[in-house]
Amino acid sequence: MEEKVDCLEYLSKEHGMIRAVSKILQEISRRISDGERVEAGDVGKMMTVLEGIEKCHRIEEDQVLFQLKARSRSFEEPIKELLAEHDKAREIFKEMRAGLERWKVGGGADAALSSRVSEYAASLAEHVRKEEIVFRNDDVRLLSPADHKDLVERFKKVEQNILGPVSKGQMAATVIELQNRLCG
Repeated sequence: MEEKVDCLEYLSKEHGMIRAVSKILQEISRRISDGERVEAGDVGKMMTVLEGIEKCHRIEEDQVLFQLKARSRSFEEPIKELLAEHDKAREIFKEMRAGLERWKVGGGADAALSSRVSEYAASLAEHVRKEEIVFRNDDVRLLSPADHKDLVERFKKVEQNILGPVSKGQMAATVIELQNRLCG
């Protein structure tokens, strides 16, 4: 008997990690704003995780969203909005990354950087919330079992090609470690 594969469940598990990342970023933002010490190594680890999410998870989602859009007009507007949010998040991420690199050199309180990190964290959390709503839509049944299987196989290839030596498991372990240490 063949195991049932669900690409939306696969993405949903990643969303759990992204929600944890959002909390960690909010704590880093708070600490930067308050001028508290934040280890450069922690920022580096967080950036590695975020780069993996930006490069990998977004591509995986786009594949699913494009499949759904191609099959149902009812998905057209929500998908257009989600894809636009992906583009906006990439811009915020780029600015945040540059700000964090500058901050690692000088440290100290930085209200603008703190605001950018907080904005990115909030956008991640809100975006994941919206995606979960879209993914629960009844029209998602337009994806056949073969579609789900094909998409999960493609997700795994994306992860292998993009993440390279950094596995999703390593990313998850980093998130748990940072969450335990920074968010208590």
